[in-house]
Amino acid sequence: MEPIVRRRLLLAGGAGGVLAVLGPHLFAVVGGAIVLAVAASAATWRREPGRRVPLLPLLAVPALLFVGYYMAVIAGPTGLSVAALPTGPFSAAAEAMLLPPLALAAVGFFAPWPLSRMLPGPVLAIVGVALLVRLGHGALPGALDAWRTVFVPLGVLALWGAAVTGRVRHAAAAAAFIACFAADAGGARAAWMLAAALLLGAVVDALDGYRRGHRDGLSAAAAALGVVGGAFALAALLRTEVVYGVVAWAGAVVLALRMRAVPPG
Repeated sequence: MEPIVRRRLLLAGGAGGVLAVLGPHLFAVVGGAIVLAVAASAATWRREPGRRVPLLPLLAVPALLFVGYYMAVIAGPTGLSVAALPTGPFSAAAEAMLLPPLALAAVGFFAPWPLSRMLPGPVLAIVGVALLVRLGHGALPGALDAWRTVFVPLGVLALWGAAVTGRVRHAAAAAAFIACFAADAGGARAAWMLAAALLLGAVVDALDGYRRGHRDGLSAAAAALGVVGGAFALAALLRTEVVYGVVAWAGAVVLALRMRAVPPG
């Protein structure tokens, strides 16, 4: 792929990510996430041999189109702004129908172990957090709680897989995913912090070759956000799912031990 094409894809993906995270309207969040999924997958598809299948758009695009359509149909009378969605007339059945595809779409942005080689990377976790917190927790809080016992074990498994293989950033992304399902217990704040740490880490990587002082400062900020966010995430999980919280804490200990021998990545 020519560099100019890749730059344009990255710009399009960045714009989509901003819309998903900051957009005030349902269509901005959904549309931005779709644009990012397609652009990020296209930018990495041919460049890295381990990512031959464009898994992210395959996961995200159909699920987000489904969720966006039905949320618009249900919440249309009360407004489609993100701020108005919590007042939408979502029944328990509607929430239960919409949360699984929303979570499935979000999973692709977190790039969990063992799918990490088929996805662009955990740097996109901030969009997954936006989907689960801004739309899931905002409009579908009952289903987010009800499906916690399904998605949290999967997140804990992904955290352990990343911990055993020494993948620090993938472990942080898994912790952010888990935290989204404990949003009322402080998990939302933790998820945003972890996602911001992953984004800062990617910025540090992109600044390779620039002044060392700038990179060291950003790297320290990313590490601090990651540590504090991880602690908040595990604390939120303990408040909601004690058993899985203990297992997740054990995974964090394994990761800390692995970091002594394996460089963070």
